[in-house]
Amino acid sequence: MKKIIFILMFMMGAVAVAGSAENKAPQAPAKQPVKQQVTEQAAPKAQEPAVPEPPAAVPEVPSAVPNAVPAAPEAPAAADAAPAQPETLPTPPAPAAPVEEKPLGCVIHLSDLVSYYEKEITSMKGMIQRWNDKVGYTLKKQQDYEKQILAIGKEIDDLSQGDEKKSKKEIARLQKQSARISKDIKGLGKELKAHCKELAAELKAVSKESQAAMKEKFRSVMRDVQETLN
Repeated sequence: MKKIIFILMFMMGAVAVAGSAENKAPQAPAKQPVKQQVTEQAAPKAQEPAVPEPPAAVPEVPSAVPNAVPAAPEAPAAADAAPAQPETLPTPPAPAAPVEEKPLGCVIHLSDLVSYYEKEITSMKGMIQRWNDKVGYTLKKQQDYEKQILAIGKEIDDLSQGDEKKSKKEIARLQKQSARISKDIKGLGKELKAHCKELAAELKAVSKESQAAMKEKFRSVMRDVQETLN
């Protein structure tokens, strides 16, 4: 019984001591918030440097304003409106025709020789035209045959590249045609040689006639010149 009472008293004393300790303990830390507040006021917190905000996007301006009045076209420059005319040079005068001297005295008979040679030139031009038509016809015919030979040769080559059995008869026919035309070309060659031979014979005859006529004409002119002296 005494132990129980002692224990109770010990516990009550411990409780009382604990209570007094709790009442005294809060008074000491009451000053701490004040010091912290004073410290914060004495040394203000360093502010971070402000970061500049990016510039706002500029709205795009439309390239073409609707219902805009078109600008008036510029007036053309004076040079474009009226191109400069090139400077015209005076036309040079036409050369004067040579003055033909009139033969005098016995010289007048030489005009007969001029007339004679003019007739000979006219006759020779007619001869050239006549033989040119004859030889030209033969040459044109020969050229036409040569073109046919080339065309037939090309056709034979084309057929040879295909089925030889089917085109064998056609190739044989074309070869015969080509041989016949080649024979005609040789005949035209002989004809051209005959034309040249005939032309040479005609020139020989004309030369003899022309020389005889020219001698006679010169004799006549010389006779007239001598008679003028008398």
